[in-house]
Amino acid sequence: MPEWLKGEYTPLLLDAAKGFAYSSGRILLVLFGGWVAVRLLRASIKRMEDTLVRAREKSERVPGTTRKRVATLTSLLSTLGTVVVWSVTVVICLGQIGIDIGPILAGAGVLGLAVGFGAQNLVRDLISGFFLVLEDQIRVGDVAIVNGTGGWWRRSPFGPSSCGICPAPFMCFPMAPSIRFPT
Repeated sequence: MPEWLKGEYTPLLLDAAKGFAYSSGRILLVLFGGWVAVRLLRASIKRMEDTLVRAREKSERVPGTTRKRVATLTSLLSTLGTVVVWSVTVVICLGQIGIDIGPILAGAGVLGLAVGFGAQNLVRDLISGFFLVLEDQIRVGDVAIVNGTGGWWRRSPFGPSSCGICPAPFMCFPMAPSIRFPT
């Protein structure tokens, strides 16, 4: 051992280096686990998408609509799952660094409640749009009547949707009970 390392701080430095190496190894292992989890999630969602398309293609009225609808829903599930996996991975890595994650989790819970109360209409519109696509009630190009004004759908019904209205060029509205479909 060199002379400059034979001081009184050598055991402390060696302990710190050993702790850093162990933490780095655990963090790399957690990051690899997150990466593997996202890959498995995407592969299983892709397999589910193929299964759903094969099951519904035979009974669809317009060719290709099942694939579009299922692709929309699986894309949403894939994005949501990826965000959840990487969020958990980051929190675990912060815990491995030595940061107390209790306040982070408590803050996330409070933030979730605040966003939940503040964005009730947005969440309601998102869920309504999800079920409209899931139940194949609406597609881009369909005709709808909103508060007595007719028009056609221009975008996917997630969030505030847009409907091209005959007298006006463009209109956005929430997925409220004001929508009815002509029979």
